[in-house]
Amino acid sequence: MFRNYLKLLLRLMLKQKGFSLINITGLTVGIACSVLIMLYVLDELRYDRFHQDAPRIFRVGATRVTQGSQTRTAQTGLPLAEAIRTIDGVESSLRIAAWKTFPVTYEDKAFTEQYLILTDPNFFTFFSFNLIEGDPDSVLLGKGKVVITESAAQRYFNYRGKGDTSPVGKTLLFAQGSKVTISGVAEDPPVNSHFHFTLLLSLSPGEPDPEQKEDWLSGLVITYYKLRPGVDASLKGAQVEKELEKYSDLYLRNVRDPGQAALTSEADRLRYFIQPLQDIHLKSNLPDEIETNGSTARIFLLGMIALFITLLACINFMNLSTAQSSTRAKEIA
Repeated sequence: MFRNYLKLLLRLMLKQKGFSLINITGLTVGIACSVLIMLYVLDELRYDRFHQDAPRIFRVGATRVTQGSQTRTAQTGLPLAEAIRTIDGVESSLRIAAWKTFPVTYEDKAFTEQYLILTDPNFFTFFSFNLIEGDPDSVLLGKGKVVITESAAQRYFNYRGKGDTSPVGKTLLFAQGSKVTISGVAEDPPVNSHFHFTLLLSLSPGEPDPEQKEDWLSGLVITYYKLRPGVDASLKGAQVEKELEKYSDLYLRNVRDPGQAALTSEADRLRYFIQPLQDIHLKSNLPDEIETNGSTARIFLLGMIALFITLLACINFMNLSTAQSSTRAKEIA
């Protein structure tokens, strides 16, 4: 039976080449376009889900109210991460500072790296980025340590992967004249990560003077925290916001004196909001993001376009097939 249907199909296609070409091509192109769009949409929806503890990871944003104007930002003060760790139910916290287009030199080779990230030593135990060489617990522990990605190692040292001559222990020269030692090699971050890096530098040498370390208004880093397993994220988010506001209000009261009137005018009020890690790419559009994020509106629009293309291709196929009904009626008769 199937063989007979196949013979009839081939006979019809050879008899009506133009009609078959237009009909089949239109339907194929329409479905192919829709599939490609939906693959892109699915990739956008999967951002940051490769992290093992992604549902338990959150980012803290700040809202600054100054002289009646309100500003939302992803950057927070340096002491915020330490304060979060004292809150019941929080497992750990992490700070990140991003530098773009950063000059790096190795021997006679000069490079301009994208996305140099300064971060705390627990980076590889907090997130699920993979290390090729190095110990996740100590690879960024101490001053002057840097982790490079596999692609960066290929550019610098013609590195061919684990088992090849290791770049660990070699020294890089940064633009300011500081020397750092390579302590590990990491896999390149997945494409569907809301931030990427080529170099990871221990945050210790990049920290500012002691006064800024205690400054809740500095806005120098992006702060994440991870909840303990089983903790209710919605209830804990509200608690984290209240606890952090207590710290910031105490700091503002201490600095509001005639000798620091300028600082007082910079932030009349400081409040915080919590963003789940998996929502950052599509639902956060703050002015100081590490990278440009997507948007739910664009995803919805692309989904509607894919549906419209599929319907249009199907309608076109049915219309062309209906136009040939008179010919098919004669064959049946």
